[in-house]
Amino acid sequence: MKKWIVCFVLSMPLFVIAQNFERYQYNAEGKIIAKYSGIDHNNFDFVKYYDNGKKMTEGTYLEGKKHGVWKTWNEEGKLTAKARYKHGEKTGRWMIVDESDKNVFHISFENNQVKEATKTKDMSKVLVKR
Repeated sequence: MKKWIVCFVLSMPLFVIAQNFERYQYNAEGKIIAKYSGIDHNNFDFVKYYDNGKKMTEGTYLEGKKHGVWKTWNEEGKLTAKARYKHGEKTGRWMIVDESDKNVFHISFENNQVKEATKTKDMSKVLVKR
């Protein structure tokens, strides 16, 4: 029993460090326009909202840099961009839809540099609602 108590007391700082946080940013009308949730100010998920409450952008920060898949939507809720980052550098295949919703651009990155870029009018394979 004594060993268990000692282990518990010694592990308490780990519980405090591992606690997650959630922080919100509001506009003048009191609506949420951004949400931050994660371990600390360098490692968190980020969501930004339009005034109508729909998502504008979402992604993750790892060690203070964009990391993983980042998505962007228009005010109607249509996916307009999908990007990938690895420790702040552009990587992999990106998809961006122009404002007219008529063209889709596919851009491949390698070592933070454009490797290939193409344009298509086929929206059916890339656009997915949230």
